[in-house]
Amino acid sequence: PGVAVTSPAADALVAGSVPLGATAADAKGIVRVKWFVDGVEVATDSVGPAWERLWSTTIASDGRHRLIAKARDPAGNWGTSRSVSFVIANAG
Repeated sequence: PGVAVTSPAADALVAGSVPLGATAADAKGIVRVKWFVDGVEVATDSVGPAWERLWSTTIASDGRHRLIAKARDPAGNWGTSRSVSFVIANAG
């Protein structure tokens, strides 16, 4: 499957609840998209498209982080997006 992160944008400054978004496509369809911040799964969507979920940045530390999305087709194959770097700024 092909998948790409659509939000947050690269180098975005985020705080509070932010939408995690992705586009995903496969000849047989997509059944699930998962998002990972710094390698830890933070959200999943199995009802899209549109593939998106809200995520609270308050559970992560302020500073730069990396986000990837993974998409699964009905046969169980997973595709992984390129990583997107963004900055959390919740403090002061």
